[in-house]
Amino acid sequence: MDLAAYEEVLNENLALRRKIEESSRTEEAIRRENEKLAGELRLMERKMQELSAAIDDLNKQKQAAPPQDTERLANLEAQVAAAEAEKAKLNQELTDLRRRAEQRATPAAAAALPPPPERTVRPDSDLFKKLEQENLLLKQRLDEVEAERQKAVRETERAAEIKARQKELEKQLAEARKGQEQERRRVQKLLEKIPDIEKELTSLESQATSKDSALATREKDLETLRLELERRENRLIKAERMTALLEKTREDLRQVSEKEKRDLHYNMAAVYAKEGRYREAEQEYLQALRVDPADADTHYNLAILYDDELQDKRRAAMHYRRYLKLRPNAPDVDAVKNWLMELEMSGR
Repeated sequence: MDLAAYEEVLNENLALRRKIEESSRTEEAIRRENEKLAGELRLMERKMQELSAAIDDLNKQKQAAPPQDTERLANLEAQVAAAEAEKAKLNQELTDLRRRAEQRATPAAAAALPPPPERTVRPDSDLFKKLEQENLLLKQRLDEVEAERQKAVRETERAAEIKARQKELEKQLAEARKGQEQERRRVQKLLEKIPDIEKELTSLESQATSKDSALATREKDLETLRLELERRENRLIKAERMTALLEKTREDLRQVSEKEKRDLHYNMAAVYAKEGRYREAEQEYLQALRVDPADADTHYNLAILYDDELQDKRRAAMHYRRYLKLRPNAPDVDAVKNWLMELEMSGR
């Protein structure tokens, strides 16, 4: 083989190897830069997620905060505004990183190197075998360069995915801002109502103070009454306690239902009758009938009171009749009829 042709092929081979080495260095630099950009993109993505979670948490705290806690609401609004400003800043930085990643993702120039010109070399020569081996190595290196290029393309696709996710976050942020504005208007309306609520509270406090004063005076009077009662005899103590019980019962009557009023009068009448205070028992039974004229038990007990204690046979007969009319199937109806018959016979 001609020595000049051999040297020319060898020089072209060396030049091709230098170009591939330069392309490899360039590809390696691009790969390292892409890895760095990918790491920065992941870090920025985590920061965006953390910031979005922090904004959601602040909005929840605002919704849970009492309307009257204006200082806390103002503080939360300031924190939300600061977080949104930080998110906007991160968003701009993320956009810049994506732009840089897209620029770095351009395929390496070495992958597009033109093939060397064809030379006539004998297949059985050592030069042919050496060149064939070097070409095989060069093809492997070109495959590696292509793999790096594919990796850069995947990084670009990931950057596109991150961009799409950013748009979704921006949409969520817009919705959060809309909800925040609605919440701010609601809080403003509540704040406008606070003066009226404070006036009402002041009025209630004044009424409570008056009631507390009246209660203290009443307690003092009750204490004086207790000391006075202690100096009396047992009979007077019992009578005064019954009077106090009656007064309390009458006071309770103004607050309970009609049925409870009837039962209270009925029970007081039973107490008076047991103690031999028959006229007072009569009045309580009559009070119970004023509340519920159709109460059969009251007519029954009042009839017995008139019959056995007050010796008023006419009224006793009247209430017996009323009882029989209200409870015609009562278990003691026969006994009551006999009592009524005796009263009617004695009145002839």
